[in-house]
Amino acid sequence: MDKVLTNLLIALVVVLIIVIGVMAFACKDCCKRRESITIGYQAVGGIEENDDISIISRDDFVLLTETSCTSLVSRWIGLLHSGENERMPILVSYASAQAKPHQQLIWRNFVGLLLELPEHRNVLKSLGICYDDDLIYVVHPYKDIITLRSYLKREVRCIVSTNTRFTSLLTAAYDVVSGLEFLNANKCCHPGLCVVRILVDVYDTCKLYDFCKQEDAIDTLEQFNLNEDSDVRTSLPPESIFLGEYTSASDVWSIGVTLWEIFSYGVAAYPNVSLSEYEKRLRENERLQKPVGLPDELYEVVESCWTQTSSRRPTITSLVEKLRTVSSRILKQINDGRITINDHIPSDDTVTTQDFLYEIDIDDTTYHYRKTDGSVGSDANIYLKRAPTINQLTRYVSNHLQLPINTSLTFTQISITKDSFIQPRG
Repeated sequence: MDKVLTNLLIALVVVLIIVIGVMAFACKDCCKRRESITIGYQAVGGIEENDDISIISRDDFVLLTETSCTSLVSRWIGLLHSGENERMPILVSYASAQAKPHQQLIWRNFVGLLLELPEHRNVLKSLGICYDDDLIYVVHPYKDIITLRSYLKREVRCIVSTNTRFTSLLTAAYDVVSGLEFLNANKCCHPGLCVVRILVDVYDTCKLYDFCKQEDAIDTLEQFNLNEDSDVRTSLPPESIFLGEYTSASDVWSIGVTLWEIFSYGVAAYPNVSLSEYEKRLRENERLQKPVGLPDELYEVVESCWTQTSSRRPTITSLVEKLRTVSSRILKQINDGRITINDHIPSDDTVTTQDFLYEIDIDDTTYHYRKTDGSVGSDANIYLKRAPTINQLTRYVSNHLQLPINTSLTFTQISITKDSFIQPRG
């Protein structure tokens, strides 16, 4: 009997030792995971862990297609699995495979900035970040979002009432300037600001998303090929083009160009103008002419942004106040019947691939991939489950949108089903 009790006690002790060992290992592993997250935060921004930031697992989202890739950042449209049968369209960004060490640091600074930045209605909210191997992903919501240019062409131009149409333009203009004021107050810049790099949500609210710390502005600007990217090129001030400088005063110049494009219903400021031609126009102090129907008082606000000497331009805060005051006065005069806006809906300018935006429809059987062009006003639904070739995609979209035969369209050849996804390049 004593021998049985002894063996039983020994067995209990062994079991207890095993349980304690398992618990200790689990605790140690948990601490390591928590430590890795904390280290990750410190690495990207030098800040402490933030309980308000969601850490998203790489297993919870899939990447569908790459929308843009520069030497600094790669952006993809994807889907986030937010529930058992729920999938949310998302915009995913991470440091490009081409990024040099100093650009990798800029990206980490940007991620750290997002972790610290308060929410603002005119800045695209981040759903969270993901650490996976050496990559740091930033995940934004992307449901019912289009570019500002597409919004101006596809939606605002279709508004019948002139006064309502003009009010929509003023709202978009104020959104952009208000967002820049917020970023400037938080020591941020937005190199390359233009209507194709501003998003609009389902509530017609403009969202800024591609900004940086002020000290990283010049290096951030280097990611753009100014010989090819006409929208970014023609939004830049003289000091950026000729001297390679970029400050908050440079943002003011870009705001002026963006406001001009807004009040022109999305028409490009300098279509088909080469870098050398744009440089020539800057040297000759040539400025964009007043859009048809725009009140003189409002154009003066826009034109004030283009002072050649950067130190003499208005501050972003004073620009916000001036725009608010002038807009309120004009709207009151419109409502009182004292003035009438005789604007002009421009004929469509050249259709380019930059006018297109990727959108995602979801049903029970397949993912759809839609490229939408505001100037044409048509949608092309491409069923990825069919795995079409590049030529088939080009022919399908060209026929559907009735684009000229020589229109340049670029697609990524992909095949997507519910059980497969594309890994990021690099």
